[in-house]
Amino acid sequence: MEILETRHEDNMEYEKALNLIVDCMLQYVEAGSKNIEIAVMKDDQIMKIMTDDEVDKIIAEIEEKKKKEEKK
Repeated sequence: MEILETRHEDNMEYEKALNLIVDCMLQYVEAGSKNIEIAVMKDDQIMKIMTDDEVDKIIAEIEEKKKKEEKK
């Protein structure tokens, strides 16, 4: 919760918020979609459970961003 509270922004874009949530989860579980399950619910839409491929794509993006930041 502390990480989410410090990195949350008002009116955060969907993709940025989703990446923040997955990044927080990765600090407590092994990387990989087999260990993370995400359900997304938007206004006036039914709940959607993300596929393993969708979660793996987000994880790969986060890991790539971290690698780039480490090189700086």
